[in-house]
Amino acid sequence: MKKIIFVPCVAILAACANTVTLNPEAEYIRKLDAEPVGCTFLYKLESESSVYDRDDAERFLKNRIAEQTHKGNAFWIVSERTRENPSAVFGPKKSFVFTANVYECESN
Repeated sequence: MKKIIFVPCVAILAACANTVTLNPEAEYIRKLDAEPVGCTFLYKLESESSVYDRDDAERFLKNRIAEQTHKGNAFWIVSERTRENPSAVFGPKKSFVFTANVYECESN
């Protein structure tokens, strides 16, 4: 009886773990706390991800930046919001929507 209860509990906890892994190209992209001075603005990017937590959503955004032609090496989240997923039965109940400015900054 204990095994019948234990196995589903472990599966549920594993599903709630970090689900987005960072691509190798995205490891060096850094998040900025404010609009940078002395960096070159490349483009604005909107990213929507249906994940369990904000950290996964940021990793998803970094991966999206790494997939672009002009990757950039820094980003600043201009706005963020969440959107409910009413049809989600087993997955995340909300999506994170980030609008970010992507920059090329000199490395220090």
